[in-house]
Amino acid sequence: MIRNEELFLLRAEANWFSATPNKLQAVSDLNFIRQTSGNLPISTVTAASTDAEFVNALLHERLYSLLYEGHRWVDMRRYGRLNQVIIDRPAGCASAGIPPDTVFSTLPINLFEVQARE
Repeated sequence: MIRNEELFLLRAEANWFSATPNKLQAVSDLNFIRQTSGNLPISTVTAASTDAEFVNALLHERLYSLLYEGHRWVDMRRYGRLNQVIIDRPAGCASAGIPPDTVFSTLPINLFEVQARE
């Protein structure tokens, strides 16, 4: 399932980073989501902004627009920002036997799948 909000944000990203960028449309899509879904003012990102500024704004919108839908890790990995993923339990909880949170750069492969390939 994919929501309209995600489609707008994907289109904004595609327009910004395409071979023939349409940065005005990318900023327009970003602001449409901010104003329609979040009832927020327009973003400070403009067509003259740097790629890093646009990515920061895009990831911010994706964080709150797609909250609890499982996109965050993928987004952060795609842009090489796994070190910025929030760790909820940096120390864990030793008394309950809970280890500290770890951010992995790849998804694990189940043992039965590994064995099936051998």
